[in-house]
Amino acid sequence: MLPRSRLQLAGIAAMLLAAKFEEIYPPQISDFVYISDSAVTRTDIVEMERNILETLHFEISKVTPLAFLKALACAVRSSYLCYTLGKYLLECFLLEARCGCYRASVVAGAAL
Repeated sequence: MLPRSRLQLAGIAAMLLAAKFEEIYPPQISDFVYISDSAVTRTDIVEMERNILETLHFEISKVTPLAFLKALACAVRSSYLCYTLGKYLLECFLLEARCGCYRASVVAGAAL
């Protein structure tokens, strides 16, 4: 079991990574040090962030079927109606457990 301080550090580093990935202007590391009431240092956060990324082999994003659908729809110059129907079918596929074993590109191709 992780000590509370180490768990807090992992949470801070994960939140910083998520903010860097999603936000246009992510918070500064100093903001996280302040929020933690200086329980962690800047060096600790950077080191934990590196550890998380190395553990994940720097694979922090995944291409979704919707991204493939957009690319395929542009490539074949499909109509807006066809694209919208494809999005609907993708949502239907999400509800079907048997579709979970297929790659995102295959699901998008089937929807289009």
